[in-house]
Amino acid sequence: MTDWQDHLIVAPIVLPLIAAAGMLLLKEQRYGLKALISLCALIALVGVAYALLHEAAVGGPAGDDTARIYNLGAWAAPFGITLVADRLSTLMLGRC
Repeated sequence: MTDWQDHLIVAPIVLPLIAAAGMLLLKEQRYGLKALISLCALIALVGVAYALLHEAAVGGPAGDDTARIYNLGAWAAPFGITLVADRLSTLMLGRC
């Protein structure tokens, strides 16, 4: 994977948080704009889910069948949060 594709693993967590923060800043009566933000976030999440699914199905640059691991903050597993993108997790993300 290239450098920007390494960060796709964290996108299903960050995109809804950004959309929710954007909707919190709007007034209650702005239903149309809130719906547009929700729709854009949903389309982006579906795109990210299928990009991750494709990457998990095809494998890495060498065609291997290993899971992609992302350590948040570059901390080791006992102290930090480790996100994993393998075939099952990306399939479940795409089916939601």
